[in-house]
Amino acid sequence: MPNDKTPLCLSVHLASAVLVGVGLGVRAAYWAFVTPNYVPVSDANQYFELASNLASGRGYSMHFPQLTLHATAFRPPLYPAVLGIVYWLFGPSIVAGRVLNVAIGLAVILLAAALAGAWLEPAPGCWPGCASRSIHR
Repeated sequence: MPNDKTPLCLSVHLASAVLVGVGLGVRAAYWAFVTPNYVPVSDANQYFELASNLASGRGYSMHFPQLTLHATAFRPPLYPAVLGIVYWLFGPSIVAGRVLNVAIGLAVILLAAALAGAWLEPAPGCWPGCASRSIHR
């Protein structure tokens, strides 16, 4: 007996692949055309510093808001910890951080589509993934 869910399952997987492809394309275009020479400022620079300090063994510390390096609880620790692992593996670089952000953004697309697909019919379930693909960082 043929499985009636196979074509739908394949179309959902295809839709997910298309969503991730479009999301990756949007992010790549944003990098290339909007921020080709990106330098972190403000919050992004603070996350860069926290992650760099974690990766180099200086702990969860930064200079802001003082002038000397000190332990801090100014920023939530999860993202700098994950970024610190990436910096520990590949070295502190803006590109490594941006690649991590792309991976997180693509995971959000897949999770949004999967969650909506579980709550709704599969076709309307793709729309939250479509909406989340436009997040460009």
